[in-house]
Amino acid sequence: MISSSHRVSKNLFPKALSSGKNSSGTLHTLHVSKIEMPKSKFSVVVSKKVEKSAVKRNLLRRRCYSILKESEPSLEKGIYLLFLKKDSARASFGELQSDINDSLKRYKSI
Repeated sequence: MISSSHRVSKNLFPKALSSGKNSSGTLHTLHVSKIEMPKSKFSVVVSKKVEKSAVKRNLLRRRCYSILKESEPSLEKGIYLLFLKKDSARASFGELQSDINDSLKRYKSI
């Protein structure tokens, strides 16, 4: 889990969603907003449409936070919103990691 200083608050979420750029992978959609922040902030959204079980949704969320925390030092400061797609429920950690890292690399080149 990431610290509360790196999480997107409920007040900041709509503002971040209305500005920024999208980058889609096969398992997720990444929305990046360049709102001035002292630290990068992250949010992972796993809908009930993706996985019915709360335990499995939380497992996916923890995996994504782990991947984002690992790549955080190389990222620019901003707000990163990660929306998972249905196929992500059946994906392994390695598949999810490579898909998210590819999307982060694509975002850097935009």
